[in-house]
Amino acid sequence: MRAQEFITEAESYQPPSIAVGDEVRVGKFKNRKAEVRGFATDKNNQPVLKTDKGDQQLFKPRIAKLMAEEELTELFDTKTSFPLEWDTQFAHHGEVHAHAQDSQGREIHISFVPTELRLTPDSKYATEVAFSRGGNYEVTGKGDASKVLGTVVNAIEIFLQKYKPDSVVFSAKEGSRASLYASMIKRIARGYKLLTPAEYPDNVHTYLDSVGSDAPFILARV
Repeated sequence: MRAQEFITEAESYQPPSIAVGDEVRVGKFKNRKAEVRGFATDKNNQPVLKTDKGDQQLFKPRIAKLMAEEELTELFDTKTSFPLEWDTQFAHHGEVHAHAQDSQGREIHISFVPTELRLTPDSKYATEVAFSRGGNYEVTGKGDASKVLGTVVNAIEIFLQKYKPDSVVFSAKEGSRASLYASMIKRIARGYKLLTPAEYPDNVHTYLDSVGSDAPFILARV
């Protein structure tokens, strides 16, 4: 099987259905057999399996579109932000970085870097926003994730207000990150318009190939 065939299959993969009576593996090492007895949701409206070994969270990340609006607001509350430090030595080139530390001392890094993407031939390069914690680009729902995301939103809002870029792009390589961005954009999009795929610039595919993503979110200043 060629690599391209494998990628196509992976992108079109559909999760299997789960029914009462199915066997799942639970526990720290996922080696204990459990039988599905029913289904429920937790306080965040996330799916839970009811099994003969107790309740089991179906997904590790939270699915943002299942969460109530007030929960999303709390998740991205800038009042919970960790203190930010800014690196602006390359700001004259359009590149800025923000740093913070979480409660366990891990670095939160939010970068704002110009890309080769332009909305029009005469416009400035779009700024790509990316963030990580401890070098990991996956932010889970465990621990102080709400404070981490509040810190990220705080940094983005400060950057947009101070530097007012013509356009901002978020590129998601994973479905979970795409859902996260979609929810985050609702919080930060004041003064910006989320473009539809029909409004994307012609060179968007070149940009997506360069970052290995097929799920961009592009905001244009209005």
